[in-house]
Amino acid sequence: MANTLIPDSVPRLPVDLVAEPTLGSGPLPRLARRLELTPVCADRPDGVFPKLDLEELQHLNDLGARDQTEFFVVRLGCDLLPGEGKDAEPFDELGVFFKFESLGAPRQPTAWNLAPQTTSLPVKYGSWSLKIGLSAGGVKLGGEMGRSDREAVEETVIASKEGSHLPRWTFYSRPAQPLSGQQLVTMLVHAPLGQPVTAEVRVSAKIRVKKYGVRNVVADVPAIDGRTDLRTAQPWGSTRP
Repeated sequence: MANTLIPDSVPRLPVDLVAEPTLGSGPLPRLARRLELTPVCADRPDGVFPKLDLEELQHLNDLGARDQTEFFVVRLGCDLLPGEGKDAEPFDELGVFFKFESLGAPRQPTAWNLAPQTTSLPVKYGSWSLKIGLSAGGVKLGGEMGRSDREAVEETVIASKEGSHLPRWTFYSRPAQPLSGQQLVTMLVHAPLGQPVTAEVRVSAKIRVKKYGVRNVVADVPAIDGRTDLRTAQPWGSTRP
């Protein structure tokens, strides 16, 4: 069963993936129906589900009163859709980049408690080698195959820039965990009290495209959907039972 992270009541915007041009690349593919994004959703900490405990809420309230700041729980969902026919190739990477801004405010918003955090997966690699030797008379050539294994750790998600106004995530496809289906990013945004707080989002990916190989692609997010005022943003509160 597919992992459902995005409630049915949260709308999704289909976006095209546009290949980034390279020198001498000529016409490049524009992939439709491969990615859907939710709006940037924002809730107050006392309105999220599962609920924060009273001690956590009191800590945020005390911090806000001391610094003249306030908090938003911000979420964005991405739905990676399987392709059809010639566009059936999988995703290799998905990047989600935010920029928070309060124009004219004495301080800028910052993002904390990024989720998912950086996550790693143990991976085992094997390689074959051919051992060749000559007989004492120098006539007979013999060989045998040998296999050696090694283990490594590879990230499936990297979350970075916590504590800044530019948080970002990169999701990776791994043999044991292909990149597909729904992905959700969540953070706690610490913002100046009573000031406008805008969130700008950009999404990019690496995807295998027949004839072109692995291509860097960018989600063509309309400006009206890529920039959101957190004070008027849609809540994600529909996750309540």
